[in-house]
Amino acid sequence: MPRRRPDFGSGAAGAEAAKLKKFSDAGGSQNPWLSDTGRTDSSITSGIICMNDLKSVAGAIFSPDRKSILLIKRRDVPVWVLPGGGIDPNESAETAIVREILEETGFTVKVDRLVGDYIPINRLSKRTHLFECSILDGEPQITSETRGIQFFSIKNLPPLPPPYPDWISDANQNLPPVKKRMISVSYFSLIKNLIFHPILVIRFLLSRIGFTINSK
Repeated sequence: MPRRRPDFGSGAAGAEAAKLKKFSDAGGSQNPWLSDTGRTDSSITSGIICMNDLKSVAGAIFSPDRKSILLIKRRDVPVWVLPGGGIDPNESAETAIVREILEETGFTVKVDRLVGDYIPINRLSKRTHLFECSILDGEPQITSETRGIQFFSIKNLPPLPPPYPDWISDANQNLPPVKKRMISVSYFSLIKNLIFHPILVIRFLLSRIGFTINSK
């Protein structure tokens, strides 16, 4: 029996370092990864290269009228976010987002376009490709990674941690792919959220070091 379609009602390290230097210089007159002698500090550069490797994907799935977007509520950190996750070894970003959405929502999707390439400014986040996707088949399913799946009106979204509000805004504009630094994911925002949402922030930090607490 065919499955029911869901109802939407409600290279080289040196070359890489050169790219990173160019990216940094575009935003300021001095490259912060250069030592006082003007040479690149190799230990810093290798860390930056590692941090800026593409490691994560996220998916924006809109309703047919583009008035609503699909969000999931995570189990490890119980907040509403876009579906997505890490890229497996030898896996393309496009394959990764299709797999992650299926694992987290039960929906089989196709990739429609690349929304943006998002570069971290610290170790609180990972370089991420955001894709807009559309549902081909499936039904919403609560999984071991999610405790909620729901379409929300673009005009009435639940509280979202950074950088998800920026990502949803970019996806909704339907423009050519952007390349941005994730300035909203900062240590300042982490401290602010630690004051107002201490349990969520602690669970987020634990998940970053591989210790997850899955909520029922």
